[in-house]
Amino acid sequence: MRNEQFIALHRAGNTITDGHQDVQELWREAGSFDSSIRGCCFYHSQDVDTVVHTGRLLLAFSGGMIPEAEQREANTRNVALRILELLRASGFVAEWDGDIHSRIEVELGQWRKRSPFA
Repeated sequence: MRNEQFIALHRAGNTITDGHQDVQELWREAGSFDSSIRGCCFYHSQDVDTVVHTGRLLLAFSGGMIPEAEQREANTRNVALRILELLRASGFVAEWDGDIHSRIEVELGQWRKRSPFA
């Protein structure tokens, strides 16, 4: 998602809080407000456990790289819509209820973990 100027992380900690902390660290390393980063998307290790059992992956997202609350909320909405657009263009079934405090759900179907011998 570099072309989109998003930080995208796989297994970003164990919780949403961990994921946001990982994103903030990378954002700071990139130059904070001087960077061109405009949003993030991630899932954490508990989400991996959930997708194994349900086939649905929950994605956290944010456009919180803007100090003004109203602009940040609008940017967060735009980030979510762009993530949905990219997922759907790649053939995924993805849903979001439009609430910036909820998460995007992606239908992945039955998760088949490889055995250590595969």
